[in-house]
Amino acid sequence: MERTPERAALFAAISSLLLAVASAVGRTAEGSFLFAPLAALHAWAGLVALAAALREFFARRAAEEAVEAEAARRESPDGSLFARTGDAADEPFSMARSARLFERWASPAVAPLLGAGLVAAAWLQARALAALPPPEAAVRTPAAGWFGAVGLALLVLGRYLVVHARAPGRGRLRAAGTAAGATALAALAAAAGCLASGAGYPAVERGMAGGLVAVAGLLGIEQILNTLLELYRPRGRDAAPSSPYESRIARRLCDPSAWMRGAAESLDYQFGFKVSQTWLAGFLGRTLAPLLLFQIAVLYALTSVAVLGPDEEGILERLGRPRAESAGGWRLGPGFHWKRPWPFETVRRVPARRLLETHVGYEGRVTNPDETLWTRPHFEREDPFLTAARDGATSAVPPAGEAAVPVNLVSVNLPVEYRVTNLLQYAYGHRDPAAALRAVATRAVTREAAGRDLFDVLGAGQAGFAKAVGDRVRDEAAALGLGIEVTFVGVQGVHPPVPIADAFESVVGALEEKETATLAGRAHAARVLPAASAAAEAVRLAALARRDGQVLGSRAEAEQFLVRKAAHDRSPAVYRGRAHLQTVQDALAKPRLFVVAAPCDAEVLQLNLEEKIPSTLFDPGAIPVAPAAGPGAAGTENRK
Repeated sequence: MERTPERAALFAAISSLLLAVASAVGRTAEGSFLFAPLAALHAWAGLVALAAALREFFARRAAEEAVEAEAARRESPDGSLFARTGDAADEPFSMARSARLFERWASPAVAPLLGAGLVAAAWLQARALAALPPPEAAVRTPAAGWFGAVGLALLVLGRYLVVHARAPGRGRLRAAGTAAGATALAALAAAAGCLASGAGYPAVERGMAGGLVAVAGLLGIEQILNTLLELYRPRGRDAAPSSPYESRIARRLCDPSAWMRGAAESLDYQFGFKVSQTWLAGFLGRTLAPLLLFQIAVLYALTSVAVLGPDEEGILERLGRPRAESAGGWRLGPGFHWKRPWPFETVRRVPARRLLETHVGYEGRVTNPDETLWTRPHFEREDPFLTAARDGATSAVPPAGEAAVPVNLVSVNLPVEYRVTNLLQYAYGHRDPAAALRAVATRAVTREAAGRDLFDVLGAGQAGFAKAVGDRVRDEAAALGLGIEVTFVGVQGVHPPVPIADAFESVVGALEEKETATLAGRAHAARVLPAASAAAEAVRLAALARRDGQVLGSRAEAEQFLVRKAAHDRSPAVYRGRAHLQTVQDALAKPRLFVVAAPCDAEVLQLNLEEKIPSTLFDPGAIPVAPAAGPGAAGTENRK
C-alpha cells in the first residue's frame, strides 16, 4: 500500500507538536496573549494527527500481512510448517490483531484524554487571561508574520489530508486534516489580532485571545461528548472504524463540501433512490452556489448602509474606536449614512433624541391596574425599604416580651426619566448606564427613606421626599459621568409591603382611633368649658344685680321715709288725711263693688263670689252680649 498519506499524517503530527513547543517559547519572547491558546490547539492537532498516522500504519501493515499470507498460501498450501488454520486477526503476534486491539482500546481513549486536556488548558488560560493587566498597544509584526506563515502552511497540509481522506479506505486521515485546518484558521485569526494591536487596537488582540481560549474549551467539550456518544452508537459488522476524536466543528469549517455530501446522502436515504444524481440536483448544484454567493455578497454590501431612526443618534466606530474628526467626524444624526462594511466600521446606536425611563422599587408588569390596595401586590415584584418609626410605632407586632424595633418597611415605586446629553460618556463611560442609574436611584431612595419617618413619607412629606431623592440622583449621576440629564424623579406610589399590609393597617387604625378620641375630648372641652364659664358669669352677675337692687331699694326707702317725714312735719293733718284716703283707695282697688238701689229690708240678695273668667281667653267680639235684665246688672237679683 502507498505510504504517502501515512507519512503526511506523521509529518502533520510532528509539525504540530513542534509548533506547540515554539508557541510556548514565543509566549515568553513576544509577550502576546495569542501564543498560549495556539500552543494548546497545536498540541491537540498534533496528537490527533499522530493517532491518525498510527491507525494508518496498523491498517497498512495488516493489509500487507494479509497479502503476504495469501501469497504464501498460494505457493505452498500444505508445505508450511506453521500453516494458518484460522483468521489472521486471531493470531497472537499478527499485525491484524494489533490493529484490532488498537482500534478497540487505544483509539477510543484518545478522545477523552484530548478533551480533558483541552478543557483544563482552556480553564487555566482563561484564569491567566483574566488576571492580566489592561491591554496596551504594541507592535506585533514578527508575531503576525509567524502566525500568518504557520496558518498558510497548515491550511495547505490540512487540505491535502482532507482530499486524501476521500479515497476509499483513507477516512482515518480526515481527523488529522480537519484538526490541521482548524489550527490554521486559529493562526490566521491570531495574525489578524496582532496586526490590530500594532494598529493601535490592543483590545482586538485581547478579545481574539479570549475567543481562541473559548474555542479550545469548546473543542474539548466536543471530544468528551463524542466519546459518550460513541459508547451508544450502533455498529454494524461491516461498518468502517470510527474516529471519536474527530471534531465535527472543525470538519464543517475545513471541509464545506461535506455539507453538500451529507445533504445529498440524507435526500437519497429519505427518497430511497439517488436523488442527488438527477438532473434537477445537478442543476441546483450548479446554480445554487452562485446564487448563495451573490446573496452573501449583497448582504455583506448592505452592512455599508446605516439607517438611524428619528429619535436616534449614532457613533461611527472604526475598528472599535470612534472615527477621528479629521476623517469626517464620528457623530451621525437620523437618516441614511454610508460607511465602510463590517467589521471595519460599525455604528453604535444611542436613543439620544427621546426621553428614556427607568424605575426603582419594582420589577415586572402591573398585576391589576383596576384595583390599587395595600393588601394586593401592585407589580410582580416590589422591593422593601427601611424607614424610621415615630415613637416606636412599627408596622410589625413584636413578640411577647420583646421591644418593638424602631424601624418600618415601605415599598416605593419611583419612576426616573432622563435623556442623553453626552454620547461618548453614555456609550463608553459605563457598560450599562441604565443599570448604573437604577443603582444610583436605589441608593438615593434607601438613604432618604432611612432618615425619614414612615408617616412623613406616606403623608404630607412625600413631595419633599421625592425632591430630596431627585436631588441626590442628579448629583450622583453627574459625579459618575453617565452622560445623561435626569429630567424627572417622582414618587408613583408609597405603601407598606404586601406581607405586612394587614398589620400596618391595624396599627394605622389604632392610631386613627387614638387621634379620633383625642379630637373628641378636645371638642368636648371646647364645648363644656365656655358653657360653664358663661353659667358662672351669669350667677355672678345675678348676685351683683340683687345686691345692687337691695342697696338701691333700701336707699330709696330711706329717702322716701325722709321725704314723708318732712311732709308730715310741715302739715300733719293733711298728711294723715291723705294717707287715710290713700289707704282706702288701695284697699278698694281690687275688691268687687256691688251697688244696690232698693232698700235692704225688702230684698234677699244672692251673691256669686266665683272667680271671674279672664276676658282675654275669649274674643269679646265673637261672644254676643245680652242686655241687662234689671237694675242689678252687677249680680243676680231675686225678689220675694
